[in-house]
Amino acid sequence: MDFSAALVAIKEGKRVQRSGWNGKGQFVETGIFSITIAVITTTTGTRVPWVPSQSDLFAEDWVEVKNGQPVEQAQEPVQEKTVAPVEPVQEQAQAITVAPLKRRAKKGNAQ
Repeated sequence: MDFSAALVAIKEGKRVQRSGWNGKGQFVETGIFSITIAVITTTTGTRVPWVPSQSDLFAEDWVEVKNGQPVEQAQEPVQEKTVAPVEPVQEQAQAITVAPLKRRAKKGNAQ
């Protein structure tokens, strides 16, 4: 699943992890302190606040975790989409008139 689906799962109270993570047994879930935040449980069982990295945001290897084990998910068939061809856009150049700048008179010099 992608990060969008993983975030929905986290909000539903589920645990998720990336299959690409090296540390086995790590997972992300919600944690309630004074506010609801995402926390990661590390391989040692320590729970710490978690902020996703750029690679986490764009990864598609997120899986749900139950009892410390990834939950197998049925793969949805990829549906091809037909996209209409895009017409080339012809831009029309517009003339721009720029007025010359007026110089300010220096103090003490009258012009």
